[in-house]
Amino acid sequence: MPRYIAVALTNPVEGKEAEFNHWYDTIAIPSYRKIPGLVPLGRFRHHSRGDDSDMPTYWKYASFYEIETDDFDGFVATVKKTLDNIPEYHLSEFLDRKSWFEPVYEALSGDAK
Repeated sequence: MPRYIAVALTNPVEGKEAEFNHWYDTIAIPSYRKIPGLVPLGRFRHHSRGDDSDMPTYWKYASFYEIETDDFDGFVATVKKTLDNIPEYHLSEFLDRKSWFEPVYEALSGDAK
């Protein structure tokens, strides 16, 4: 079965970091755990390397999700249907939607496949 990794690169709205993290931890992640074929792998905050090779990043937070599906379009429809049926789920007003970026990568070989 094909495997994918989705990476949610996010920032909170200025001055609303605590509210953003509360929403992510208490609403978003528990909701995402209910989506068939999606496994939340964890949330991470950017950490500076602290040396000359350090590059600035636009995103403060990254969340990783593993996806296993034979039908990616069907999976996307399942995500929408599942989230639509979770009354407490909503995109937070504390998520900076202008900077939100969520690429998906398909496993090619080796342990990733």
